[in-house]
Amino acid sequence: MRSAFTSLILAVVGFAVVPVIGRADDASQAVPAKASATPAQQATKQPVAKTSSRRPAAARPAAAPLTPEREAEALAFAREHHPELAALIEKLRKDNRRQFDRALRELTQDRDRLVRLKKQAPAQYDLALAAWKLDSRAHLLAARMTMSQDPALEAELKQVLRDRVDVRLKQLESERGRLQDRLTVVNKTIDKIQADKNAVADGDLQRIKRSIAKNRRPASRKPNANEARPAQPIVAERPRVPTDKSAASVTAPADSAKSHKSKQD
Repeated sequence: MRSAFTSLILAVVGFAVVPVIGRADDASQAVPAKASATPAQQATKQPVAKTSSRRPAAARPAAAPLTPEREAEALAFAREHHPELAALIEKLRKDNRRQFDRALRELTQDRDRLVRLKKQAPAQYDLALAAWKLDSRAHLLAARMTMSQDPALEAELKQVLRDRVDVRLKQLESERGRLQDRLTVVNKTIDKIQADKNAVADGDLQRIKRSIAKNRRPASRKPNANEARPAQPIVAERPRVPTDKSAASVTAPADSAKSHKSKQD
């Protein structure tokens, strides 16, 4: 019984790595856990997600630590939107702790993806959540069909897959509407540029100049040669101390002093 639950849970959480044709949400961000097909993938003949050895590791979002708070949030999400899945994961908590951690991590990644989508694109969230619930249900039924030949399971799976096709179609129509809106904006921009390229270039130039003027530092102002300079205050020159040479020029020569003395005698 334990191995049966393990296989069932691995099939149920496999929806996180099974690409759905035409899916418009951001499920492509999920990291494939394994390249081999699960029983649900084999039963529904869906393609297997393969990991590429050439894909840079930096392109993969780092998984947040599986804290008790995140574990509780993931299980609460499953109880609200797929109670049967939550019950099976809880069963694995006692039967196989390793598989429990793996299943819970996959569930946490899907919950985080849907929470991000709800914040970034609320209009897409309802369809993405409906697709998640149908995918989860389809994989659970496919896993059960590997252990039972009950025709009711196949009939239920067929109806779930039909509902999933309807949701997929709505996602594609929503995506087409967003692309058409984007195309309208692009066409208007093209028409504006083609109408007057010089005006567009001049507008870009003015924006650059305004940015430069805003970020330019005030430079020190240099005086103009033609401008009158302010009068400088006159400072009297300090008197110079006579040198020995000048001092000698005011001293009477020795011969003159002797002749003057002889005249007095």
